[in-house]
Amino acid sequence: MKHEKRVNFLLICNPENPKLQSSVGINEDLSVFVFVKNVKLTSIGNLKLPECINDMNVIDKLLSDINQEISEREDSGMCIQVILSYCDRIQELLPDCKNNVEFIKEQVKLLPVHKSRPRYSWDLMLFCSLLHSISPHAYRFLRSSQKLKIPSTSTIRQVCGKFSCNPQLEQNPKDLLRYVSSKFSLLSAEDKLVILLMDEIHLKENLDYKSGNIVGNAFNDEKLAKSAHVFMISSLMSPYKEVVHILPVNKMTGEVLHTFLKNIVIGLHNIGFEVLGVVSDKHSINRKAISYFSNPPEVKIMYPNPADENKPLYFVIDTVHILKNIRNNWLNKRNQDFKYPNFSNMEISETASFEALKEMHASESTSLLKYGFNLSLKTLYPSNLERQNVKLAVNIFNGSISIALKELGPRKHFKN
Repeated sequence: MKHEKRVNFLLICNPENPKLQSSVGINEDLSVFVFVKNVKLTSIGNLKLPECINDMNVIDKLLSDINQEISEREDSGMCIQVILSYCDRIQELLPDCKNNVEFIKEQVKLLPVHKSRPRYSWDLMLFCSLLHSISPHAYRFLRSSQKLKIPSTSTIRQVCGKFSCNPQLEQNPKDLLRYVSSKFSLLSAEDKLVILLMDEIHLKENLDYKSGNIVGNAFNDEKLAKSAHVFMISSLMSPYKEVVHILPVNKMTGEVLHTFLKNIVIGLHNIGFEVLGVVSDKHSINRKAISYFSNPPEVKIMYPNPADENKPLYFVIDTVHILKNIRNNWLNKRNQDFKYPNFSNMEISETASFEALKEMHASESTSLLKYGFNLSLKTLYPSNLERQNVKLAVNIFNGSISIALKELGPRKHFKN
């Protein structure tokens, strides 16, 4: 087909229902454009298309090569090439959707690939590894649904199996805080002013084999670890939080805990963090470990910072722990009546009844709108495990509950 400024060579197939398979256009400046099924391409499979014509023989070769390439390629392969071209066009029109389009393009490229020979991009591998670490069950379900082409769990384990940072390795003084040290360069200035949180978690005593190491022993004993002291930093200026050290122990003393606590504070300072204070519950071992920051040992709210004696190191009792202790003591009382002082004269003359909360919840159980909307059966009747839940304790010591009791108490005659 001849035009004023170009000539088109058309390849039409299927005599019964003629369709334009491809077209090659040559402009008056001898530049070339190629369309396959109405999609402009710069390559077809391994065939790289020229940008312009500089010889008459090139036209004949180009048409022959395109005809041969199209006839040799399966329809599915050609459709994939067309879809990828459309994706490139969408990416040009919608630059904000680049990540979405790249993901679709990779999924399309993986369609004809045999299961034993997939090649995944680093971006997809990283995403899948994170997803698998968050929930292995969800990842296996997503892969078994066959809605996405993603790596197998064995491939993920090969990628993540040799992660070198673990509590066992960081017990060596030279490797202490190695993990958080490697992340420090990625943090902003707001992330570096932190408090150090210290808590103990109980462990089931057993040995396990992971990534070539046997784990489960206490750090300084051949016995199995019964608990682990966990140290976490939390930024005062940003949402940044990070576990910096885990210490598996069978039996812990205040002196040993103080040594580790001091080394961690100094180590964080040497990395570049500024540790403003330490937060822990009021366990006797924690209080004893903290007391060694002064001479003679004494529990107080401020100590000289071991990393820089000109700066303070504050000690704060975990307020949530105190709140849970009050709630637990309230529940443990035989009649669940709690005596507290009248704050005007400080005489212990007032009584709070947990039964009043239960009565209020029962009276509103069938109401659509509730005064005590924070109360639930788990809040009022927690199991031993649920007693550790912070949210359930906060649901009781809540401003809305106080207002609800003042409003409904006199009207429905709740006890105390």
